[in-house]
Amino acid sequence: MRRSTFCVGALVALLVVWSIAGCSSPVPAFDARSPDAPTDFSIDVSVIAGRNAAGQTGVHRRTGRFILMADGGLHSDVGKSMQPNVRPAQTRQLDTAQVEAVWRLCQSLGLADPADGQPPINDMLLRPGDGEIVTVATLTGGEERWQFIWRNGFKESTAPAAEQLVRELAALSWMTDEPPSSAMAPIRYEFGPDPYERYRTAPETPAGEKP
Repeated sequence: MRRSTFCVGALVALLVVWSIAGCSSPVPAFDARSPDAPTDFSIDVSVIAGRNAAGQTGVHRRTGRFILMADGGLHSDVGKSMQPNVRPAQTRQLDTAQVEAVWRLCQSLGLADPADGQPPINDMLLRPGDGEIVTVATLTGGEERWQFIWRNGFKESTAPAAEQLVRELAALSWMTDEPPSSAMAPIRYEFGPDPYERYRTAPETPAGEKP
């Protein structure tokens, strides 16, 4: 009886191990030179502008966040509240061709190979100095994560790779170089013709009579 119980227990354990191994499908390794993006490709970009950055022109020089998820969801927003620990709401859903285009842009900018980046650090630890802009890009692919960090002063040009990457993600998010407006758009209610319009129009005075 003990032997049969032991055999049943061992069989159950083997089935559990087999089911776990069968359900887990590791992400295949990727070739950084391949035009096809890794199946788990994602990118997280933060632009952190120091104090007195109000006079900076260009969406790539304003505090903002751009996150492209592996499923194509693009989350983005700009403004002082968009710190590295804040994930903006989803702006739109990119299709496969658009995600592949972002991947190929990363390749052309020299950002697609983990060997060219550095191990990611906590973005919240990156504080820009007064008059400085920090741009951070963290990429994921083939179950690897790597990061690039650029710094430039207000009077200096943004690194070309950082500028092109941010501007492309901003364009996909329908953003422009115009600063976001804090004014609320008026709400319009269309209920048909104004029933009081005739009372607002001055009546015509018959000829020969004084008004």
